[in-house]
Amino acid sequence: PYWTINNTTNKDQRDRVLGMLRLSYDFAPWLKLTARGGTDFYTEQRLRFRAKGTYQSQNRNGDIEEQVIRVREDNYDLLLNGMVDLNKDFSLGYNAGTSHQKKFYRLTGNTGKEFIVPNLHVINNTLTNSYLFDLQESEINSVYASGQIAFRNYWFVDFSARNDWSSTLSPENNSFFYPSVSTSLILTEMLGLQSDVLDYVKLRGSLAQ
Repeated sequence: PYWTINNTTNKDQRDRVLGMLRLSYDFAPWLKLTARGGTDFYTEQRLRFRAKGTYQSQNRNGDIEEQVIRVREDNYDLLLNGMVDLNKDFSLGYNAGTSHQKKFYRLTGNTGKEFIVPNLHVINNTLTNSYLFDLQESEINSVYASGQIAFRNYWFVDFSARNDWSSTLSPENNSFFYPSVSTSLILTEMLGLQSDVLDYVKLRGSLAQ
């Protein structure tokens, strides 16, 4: 264990920034607009090496690996929502919006095997070394809506729909749609039932894709 403590290293350092801005405005009691934008990005540096003589390394001659990782994710949303009484029996609550998400990931680095000079832990001091690289980028654009129609506070119908367009799919088939609908009926409220034994009965059904 003392060899592991004194002759192997595995460390990393991350510099990170997160930020978010949100603005909202009430146009009317039944109409509110909210806009949001946020970002999260960081740079991470990693260093790992096993000194010459370490049992797990190739030919016990040690190895080293250095990486620099850059990650960024941006999110933007625009949302309309509100609630309105259609008449004395019906009310409607709704949400409708759109969003954009973008992700970026990039890894660069080097790995080396078999140190030439002991205790000099740099890539150029290895017999064989290779380059590391990975790049991933993606975007998703979305539109969505949801709402609830209520009748006399005992019958409710909820619905939602969303469509996404993803850059990770082929351009000819990069769109997918998923809706849902559910309804619930509070029988005790509808029938005016009052009982010490049975004070609440509700029926509910839903369908989603």
